[in-house]
Amino acid sequence: MGKEVAGSSPVWGNMGYLIWSFQHMKWWRPNGRGYTSEIDEAGRYPQEEAGLYVLDDVLHNEIAIPEPNALRDGPPKFHPYEGLK
Repeated sequence: MGKEVAGSSPVWGNMGYLIWSFQHMKWWRPNGRGYTSEIDEAGRYPQEEAGLYVLDDVLHNEIAIPEPNALRDGPPKFHPYEGLK
């Protein structure tokens, strides 16, 4: 998990991020090598790397999610640009 700073929440930049593909409706595998519906098989990416992948996606089909949130909540329930379907 993220590093604790006195009197604050974890520092998110120190933890892994999972990347969800709305196009494939699956998690990215490690090293961007395909997709999986199993969260345990999903890759964990550093914040900077995950951010670059998501920002490079001009169609907004990818979203980076902090690992604790992904493990707690699972995949996103709706696309942040399209809302609930």
